Amino acid sequence: MAEAKIYDAELNPTKDAIAAAYSPIVKQLGSYRAVDSAGKVGIEIIVGEDSEGNLTQLGVSYREAAEALDDALTPLSHSELGERSVAYLTADPVAVRELIALIVSGEHGADFSTGEPLFDVRGTGTDSEAAVTAVDIQEHNSYTSIGEATIDGEENKFQLRLQRKVVAQQQAGDDELALVRTDDNVTLIRLELWN
Repeated sequence: MAEAKIYDAELNPTKDAIAAAYSPIVKQLGSYRAVDSAGKVGIEIIVGEDSEGNLTQLGVSYREAAEALDDALTPLSHSELGERSVAYLTADPVAVRELIALIVSGEHGADFSTGEPLFDVRGTGTDSEAAVTAVDIQEHNSYTSIGEATIDGEENKFQLRLQRKVVAQQQAGDDELALVRTDDNVTLIRLELWN
């Protein structure tokens, strides 16, 4: 299982401020992560409550400022890593590639170097040797990414969708590709693939 390096750092803006500006989260509860195999892009899904007490998510990616995406959300000063850039993870091909790989391989989400993630998550796929080598994002919004991904040398169209509300009744079916909470199979992110 991959490990996400968690820093005891000062952030400007804070994660609370980012969540308030770019999602309906009013109370942050924690997060879970995937890991960039190249070690360059941070991939985090912040989980919190909206104003009605619903569990909701905000997926973000963190890059060096010089590698910022064209549609980045905000610059970020990190006391340990320096100047960074924050984007919706649905806009970041590296983040989307790693989440697709996590889902189709059936692997678990990242351990944290300090403490525990809010949720232990795993993919529902069964191809433990799956290689996701390229992702081309053609459309995205804050919750959904649509495009093409090369998986095991074959081009697939994909739709990756974070659940706006995390609801106990939304459990992944036996043949559904998703990232789920390990303890109760509740769907956090859905993946559809087709040719």
